[in-house]
Amino acid sequence: MDLSGMSTYLDWINVMTYDFHGGWDTKTGHNAPMYKNDAETATDISPSFIKSRYNCHAAIQAYIAANVPRSKLIMGLGLYGRGWQGITSTAQNGFSQPASSQLPMGTWENGIFDYDHLKKSFLPTYTRYWDDASKVPFLFNPSTGIWISYDDLESISLKNNYIKQEQLGGAMFWELSGDRSAELVGATFAALTNGQT
Repeated sequence: MDLSGMSTYLDWINVMTYDFHGGWDTKTGHNAPMYKNDAETATDISPSFIKSRYNCHAAIQAYIAANVPRSKLIMGLGLYGRGWQGITSTAQNGFSQPASSQLPMGTWENGIFDYDHLKKSFLPTYTRYWDDASKVPFLFNPSTGIWISYDDLESISLKNNYIKQEQLGGAMFWELSGDRSAELVGATFAALTNGQT
């Protein structure tokens, strides 16, 4: 695909840097990891190249390597998380561990929870962990066997810094109603506009 050639006809390209993992996987994995985590193992569905390619940095760098102007790249930020159940191993706090299925509940679809829902229903009773390699948080409750990948203010702030450092065109969200309090959206707006309105 001639991404560079296509970009001459486009004002911008929204890069959907989320949904790297989900209910189709038989192991837990981050929805939108910023970077690869070498501790991640391939699943029977995802091919082995997930370690190097299934992350925000690799996706953006692939467009840059294809000579798409940085100013036309809009990095996607997910305002939701993805969850699995049936995790019996506590290794790596449930990360990259076998799961029986996606969660049979969600905000608007099974296994998918918007950020506001996670804050109200899961953060108070689940333990938040930080993956320092991938630069994203996750929730794990070993007693229920539930594991949820999501973005929060810490990870979104790091992604906003990445957007600025890489001189990208900006950010887009999937989707605004997932952050009704505008905590993440507001932080992104402030970071990318330097507080200017």
